[in-house]
Amino acid sequence: DARWLAHMHRLGILKEGYIYPKQERGFRDLLRKRMQLVRQRTPHILSIQNLVYRIKGVTLKGSKPLFRQ
Repeated sequence: DARWLAHMHRLGILKEGYIYPKQERGFRDLLRKRMQLVRQRTPHILSIQNLVYRIKGVTLKGSKPLFRQ
């Protein structure tokens, strides 16, 4: 909302933005994607552990492989 932004600007509480140079934007995007994947890692691991426990009754810990080849 433009009015809200103008009000925040008048109060001096808007943080200054930063526009990355073109040559750094790709690297920034990769870092953002990595951060997103790191955040999603734990919920996915817990989901798989719970699924295996419900189906097989086996508790998975650490890097123990799910299946033998």
